[in-house]
Amino acid sequence: MPDHGKQQKVSRTGTKKGRDMSVGKIVRSMVVKQQFLGRWNFRMLSTSTEFNSSKKNLETNEKVVVTDDGSVIACWHPEVPVPYELTKPMPVEVTPTDSVLKVQALRPTRELFRPKHQQMVVNELMQLTHTSKYTWLPKQRRLRYKEANPLNEKRDREYL
Repeated sequence: MPDHGKQQKVSRTGTKKGRDMSVGKIVRSMVVKQQFLGRWNFRMLSTSTEFNSSKKNLETNEKVVVTDDGSVIACWHPEVPVPYELTKPMPVEVTPTDSVLKVQALRPTRELFRPKHQQMVVNELMQLTHTSKYTWLPKQRRLRYKEANPLNEKRDREYL
């Protein structure tokens, strides 16, 4: 156990009479739970001890709080930001196949050729070509003419 030093009262702002809370002190009546958007949140306990488990905690702002009787242990481990320069791209798993076709792209291809509602198709075409919906909707006159004239279907291929 670390040396606790003297007891000090903690105010609601998370400071001890103008100073930041130091590590290794006994804190009465409130324990730091977590820091959210620069504000300290407190949990009421009768008496508790706040200490760091290693020297690394001083740099990362990690906190471990234990009550005097040892019944409650609260730990706070904030997420450490990682610089972009130290990251690696996600590995892409390529499965070897004997086929000439690219079977890996089967799911996106299915999505493309899936039957869609006419209004959804019209909306996609409107966005692609920046035109109005009337360009892509069928003309009602042509539909009525096609339905009214049954000879068009018979004359299409008489030899069949």
